Amino acid sequence: MPDTDNNNILRFPLKPARVGRVHCPPLNIHFPQLYRLVQKVSRAQLVALGMPCEEPIAEFIDYTITSDGDYTGTVRHQPVQSITDANMESIVIRHHGSMEEASAYLVAVLDILGTDRGDVICKTDEGVFTLARRATESSWPGPMVVYAATHASDNPAGFAEWQLAIAPDGMIHEGEFL
Repeated sequence: MPDTDNNNILRFPLKPARVGRVHCPPLNIHFPQLYRLVQKVSRAQLVALGMPCEEPIAEFIDYTITSDGDYTGTVRHQPVQSITDANMESIVIRHHGSMEEASAYLVAVLDILGTDRGDVICKTDEGVFTLARRATESSWPGPMVVYAATHASDNPAGFAEWQLAIAPDGMIHEGEFL
């Protein structure tokens, strides 16, 4: 049996997350809470960190499903349901049956998009979830938050995809969205 090189395996850290309000009826689970993250870094904070040549950050905005992280400066996490910042990408929050399945999904996203975009894996009492960023389709009303899960079904394939998307104005769209 040939030796395998485990140095080339991508390992995504598992982060804890808080259960949110979005419910998936076929699996009877709740997805993690979505947060709007606002980061600010002052000149004084940069100097204190030994980074005097870096530029301060007036306001960096991102969206995440974890309320922890190693951030420089001042960070505020605000629970939200939708992406209200028009210049942001859309987000897909997907349920997975295992950590291995979630890791494989993010590796595929990385292969397709070619860049690591800070996508995360998290775990709640309800299961394992990923957050992946994706381009907003021109036909969409703006950046969407899409929740997705695969579940058992009586159809010939034996499974189906459940999806729910939330528009920037809070309007909910159900069904096949991606």
